[in-house]
Amino acid sequence: MRLIIFCFLFFISLFTQATAAPVGVSPQKVKDEVELPIADSLMISNLNVKDTEIRDLLQGLAVQYGLNLFLEPEVKGPVTVNFSKQSLKDALRILLSRNGYTYTVEKGVITVHKPVIEAPPPPKAPELRFDIRWNKDKLSLDIEKSPLDVVVRAIVEKTGKNVVVDPGLKADVTLYIKELQLDKALQLLAESQGLELRESEGVYSLQKPSWDFKGDTKDGKNSTGRFRVKLRDSLVTIEAMDAPLSVLVGEVFAQAKLNTVVYGQLEGKVTAHMEGVRLRDALKYLFRGTPYTYWERDGVYFVGPNEMQTGDNSLLIRLKHLRAEDVIKLLPTTLTKSTQIQVVRSQNALMAVGSYDVLDAISQYVEKMDLPVPQILIEVLVVDMDMEKARSYGVDLLLGDASKIASGNKIYPAIDQVLNRKQAQSVLDKIGVGKMISLPKNFVAQIQALEQEKILNVKARSQIATLNGETAVLTIGQTQYFMLTSEVDYNQGDAVTAKTTERFEKVEANSNITVTPYVTGEGEITCDIVPDFSEPEGSFSSTTLPTLNKRYVKSSVRLRNGETIVLGGMVKETHNDVHRQLPFFGSIPVLGWLFKNVEHVTTRSQLLIFVTPSIYYGSEGSVDVEKEIKKTEK
Repeated sequence: MRLIIFCFLFFISLFTQATAAPVGVSPQKVKDEVELPIADSLMISNLNVKDTEIRDLLQGLAVQYGLNLFLEPEVKGPVTVNFSKQSLKDALRILLSRNGYTYTVEKGVITVHKPVIEAPPPPKAPELRFDIRWNKDKLSLDIEKSPLDVVVRAIVEKTGKNVVVDPGLKADVTLYIKELQLDKALQLLAESQGLELRESEGVYSLQKPSWDFKGDTKDGKNSTGRFRVKLRDSLVTIEAMDAPLSVLVGEVFAQAKLNTVVYGQLEGKVTAHMEGVRLRDALKYLFRGTPYTYWERDGVYFVGPNEMQTGDNSLLIRLKHLRAEDVIKLLPTTLTKSTQIQVVRSQNALMAVGSYDVLDAISQYVEKMDLPVPQILIEVLVVDMDMEKARSYGVDLLLGDASKIASGNKIYPAIDQVLNRKQAQSVLDKIGVGKMISLPKNFVAQIQALEQEKILNVKARSQIATLNGETAVLTIGQTQYFMLTSEVDYNQGDAVTAKTTERFEKVEANSNITVTPYVTGEGEITCDIVPDFSEPEGSFSSTTLPTLNKRYVKSSVRLRNGETIVLGGMVKETHNDVHRQLPFFGSIPVLGWLFKNVEHVTTRSQLLIFVTPSIYYGSEGSVDVEKEIKKTEK
């Protein structure tokens, strides 16, 4: 193979020398590319190879054209090229670049190799964020991996407030907060580092916790009676293990900055864990099961034995959702027997007087009851299905001109045909009685057959709303007054005197629907539905007392929010048949139908009531239905 390539290149060299291009003419060089040490006059007349090893092809060109060429080991692989009348320099450059190779020239030697990919420079380390802003008494921090002491120093410089850090505290701070009050911002800074924030006379201090649950204090000694108290946004967090009750309660009052009076020494120890609890609830839990209690009057908290508590404490309990007069009836006697409770209607509140413990129990009891009362929107659709079906058929016999009869030759949807004497006589002939019956010249017969139906009648459609457990009534109807006259005879000696009296009598024909909904804990609605319909037979008349038709149903159903139930079954059906015929002739078998008209009317009336209840909590839109339902499940 190499011998063939060599011979082929030798032939090209002879042809190239014969057709060499003028010296000095060269293609445009690629910018920043090393110049190949090849004369521009060397031309390749024709080079066409397929799937040839690139090393053999380059070596053959080097031998043929006298090139100093060095091939790196990675230069290998088949190539396919087709050059015609191309300079050797450009052909070699194209051959190498298109196959992913490059070259360098050193002292006239062309070295072919793969291009060396330079490693990108290492990315520049991002600058750590350190931005502290103090604007309108609000602090903003955007800090990344900065020493705690540097952060605190910058805060002091920006705010002008005194903030100190315990000596020896070394920590890196990464924190982002925006426009918070100074105390809240410092609290978050302390919590992010596992520290405690304390404030005294305008000086904030960040310090290590005084103890942990492993029993190690900040002085490195084991101790009993460890506790920690945090007060934030009027909520107390307490962690205590065998802590003296007196010391723990004193710390709670100290951090809350409350006016306090303690009677005697509080004995006992407490182990507790409470997080985010209201102050009064925290005190109640701490004293539960002990001989001590607390009460509050005029902003001062008193702590002492249970027997010291007085019964003249007062508490006004305002209700948000329920009526005070209803709530007072639900209070258990165990709470009300030693307490005076009155309803304050103007404020929808309860005023209670008694011991502090009982007042607190009443307040919690009322709070659990005073939940948003669901309202139920009830959509009612009353449909009276009057299904009336009538059929009438018969023959009318007349004397006169058939063309003047007000009718036509209809066969759909009702039959209405007029037959003259000739047509009628033809019919009689076909049935075999034409010889027996001869019709007069001006005879006219009119044949009619009709069937019709009437189906639907919507009586009422309305929406009513009511509170949970309350009854809603919908009434639609009319009232008719009648003048009733009565005559009474009175005996006055031998004479009889008649006295006539008149009075109005009232008759009501109403359609009443009574619905009482109850919302269950699962979000379903139990409805007691009572439809009561009274309708006059026919129409009202001011001179005749009507007959009232009454339809009544009582039903209890359970529906989901927005579901619809259909109440039916109140059916009334009547049948009326009217026969009109010519005496004697209408009674003749078979032929009698020619002398009669028959009308059948069937009326079937069914009352359907569609009821759709939906839960809602008013127009304020601030109450979540599902959330309130879940509360009732607890």
